[in-house]
Amino acid sequence: MKLKTIIVLSILLILCVGYAVVRQSGRSGPSSAVSGGRRDEGLVFGQAQGLFNSLTIQGRTALPITLTRTEETWLITSPIKARADESIAAEIASALRELSFTRTFGEADQVADDRQLGLAKPRWRVTATDASGERFQLLVGSQSPGSDRRQATTYVRALGPGLPAAGRAGIVSMDFTPLLERAADDYRDPQVVRVSPGQVVSLSVAGEHTYTLERHEDGWRIVLSPELTAPADNEAVEDFIKRVCSVRAESFVDTDDPSRHGLTEDSARLILEITYRRQSSEGAEPPTQGITLLLGRQSESELYVRLTGAGEEAVFLADGDLLSELQPAPKDLRSHRVLKLDAASVTGISITTPAGKVELTRTSGGWRMLEPVLGPADNETVEQLLKALATMQASSFHDDVPAAVFGIDKPNAIIALDLSQPRQQMKLTVGSVTPGGEGVFVQSDCQPAVVTVSQSTAKVLLAGPGAYHSRNIGSVPAEARITRLVLSRPDGTFTVELDKEGHWQMLSPVTGRADEDTVAGIISAIRNLRAREIVSWADPLPRIYANEVRSAIVATIAVAPSEQGDTAQPTQTYVLRMIRLRNEWSGEYVGTYAWAPGAKPPIVGKIDPAVYEQLMGNLSWRRLWQFDPAGATEISLAQGGDKPFVLHRSEDHWTVADDPYARVNSQAVADYIEAASKLSVYKHLADSLDHLDRFDLQTPWLTLQLTDRDGAVHRIAVASHGPEGDTRTWYATASGVRTVFLLDGKAIGALAKKQSEFLAD
Repeated sequence: MKLKTIIVLSILLILCVGYAVVRQSGRSGPSSAVSGGRRDEGLVFGQAQGLFNSLTIQGRTALPITLTRTEETWLITSPIKARADESIAAEIASALRELSFTRTFGEADQVADDRQLGLAKPRWRVTATDASGERFQLLVGSQSPGSDRRQATTYVRALGPGLPAAGRAGIVSMDFTPLLERAADDYRDPQVVRVSPGQVVSLSVAGEHTYTLERHEDGWRIVLSPELTAPADNEAVEDFIKRVCSVRAESFVDTDDPSRHGLTEDSARLILEITYRRQSSEGAEPPTQGITLLLGRQSESELYVRLTGAGEEAVFLADGDLLSELQPAPKDLRSHRVLKLDAASVTGISITTPAGKVELTRTSGGWRMLEPVLGPADNETVEQLLKALATMQASSFHDDVPAAVFGIDKPNAIIALDLSQPRQQMKLTVGSVTPGGEGVFVQSDCQPAVVTVSQSTAKVLLAGPGAYHSRNIGSVPAEARITRLVLSRPDGTFTVELDKEGHWQMLSPVTGRADEDTVAGIISAIRNLRAREIVSWADPLPRIYANEVRSAIVATIAVAPSEQGDTAQPTQTYVLRMIRLRNEWSGEYVGTYAWAPGAKPPIVGKIDPAVYEQLMGNLSWRRLWQFDPAGATEISLAQGGDKPFVLHRSEDHWTVADDPYARVNSQAVADYIEAASKLSVYKHLADSLDHLDRFDLQTPWLTLQLTDRDGAVHRIAVASHGPEGDTRTWYATASGVRTVFLLDGKAIGALAKKQSEFLAD
């Protein structure tokens, strides 16, 4: 055979084999269709305009399910009418809009009919409408035996504008079973109350308790009856409304007879009526709508619930605890705040009590009292009252009992407040103390019911008129200088004056240096004298105070303002009277009281008794003498009738006068002189120097003389005893001191030393 003939026959054989392969592939069913198709990764519904707003899902046996998008949400319009689950509807719409072919079959490729692809009787027929009104349809057939077993592939046919009349068939990488195999109820929104808590304007509760919650501009109020509306606790109400607005269905129930499940108005265990405002265009009054929840029969751990209103109707099963969660007691929703008060806005306070009336006004310098007397008010007490009023909480409410039962008709106090923002008056009536003493009954403009407040609050509310007057007694100006102090005391009149060097000098009953610390303490006590309470503001002064003279202290204080240049400043005198009062019959101590006699009226305050003791302190200079211990040149100590023991100093050495060879302990001598230089008086005895014989000081038990380098002699003599019955002090006298005085045991211990204690071992 010729080469040319062989080539021709080979070409014909190849063509025949190719034709046979093509015919065989057209008869091989779905698998050959896959291998014969062409890759095309375009969108299945490429012509769809925007999002789908209507979906109809038709299975092989069930009724078609239609989902429709409105401006607000997705709805199920067939075979039932209900709100759709947003997430499910959106997932299906998005999946269809983004669905892409992995392979498509053209007319030349399509050798298998729809029966082979499962499209003659599709598992689902999904019809979608886009924003322009165009309809698209997707037939979902059999799953394709793709080579990649990790990803499901399904045969589909798409019908719609721009597609061939027979549609396009192909393969998509998707398993439609979990997306579309649902009953109609499975498409429903499980959150049955689709109302934002902020839209709710009222909520009525009818069950174990009956009340209505209403939203007002200033917050929530609770309507307990036609006659009683009270402020509500905004936080508690908002929390309750959030729970109502988040009610979810465990599953939906088909029923033609709601009464079987206790879901009618006559049979429901709890009825909640929600009124809310819908969204509206700007400037328009938003319309209100209402929905009702009826909670009925409980089945094991689930509760039958019915939703009606706003075009909706649903019966569903919810969590069994819902019944108790959705009917809180009214007391748990009421505001426990008795007064809705901003303390800073109060400009005036009027307090009426059986003991009298108090009028207070706020000024730039603080609070002032207008009644019962004109004068400064106690800022601390007033602010304490305002804080108590602003934070006062009711511990219990008394709605159904006449107010007279709680003493409101015969109050212990009526507190009226003038407010600047807003300009109005607010009133609180304080009734009786509770039977158990745990608090007091009150009623306010903001809280119409009588309520109980705590004992600590009651104590502030029931403070007497005197509590609001300034408790500063005989106040000396803080910037003024006290230059003279005269104390007329039961034990005498003591006068001290500030000298040019700034030291206090005693002028009477004796002259000499005054004790700086004692005078400073008295001046501090006078400057800062503050009563524990004001007990009287009567004019004239009540006899109980005026007649007490046995314990009276009258402090006359001379005050000069701060020096300003060379201009002489006038001196002003302040007088303060203080007494210790005892019961006239029993003699028991009642208290210590003080007032400024020149005031009109005199304001009497009960003060700390320690202040009285301080004004009775020893004003005399209690340091015996002032000399330099290092300058001592001779010590002469005689005690117990013995011959004086004398030590002389020569340069840095001490010697015994009558025994120059005795070794002296220089450190012991130095310590003794140091202690003697710091001796202080325990108490001075006035007018005593002319009667030394009365104190056995003409022949003293101990005599000490210290001579300094200038030859000055400092002498002290101590008797063998002190006042009768007192074993802790001894009479003594000293050079430069114009009284007999008392030394205590510590001073005696420093003076009384044996001779041997000055000698070296």
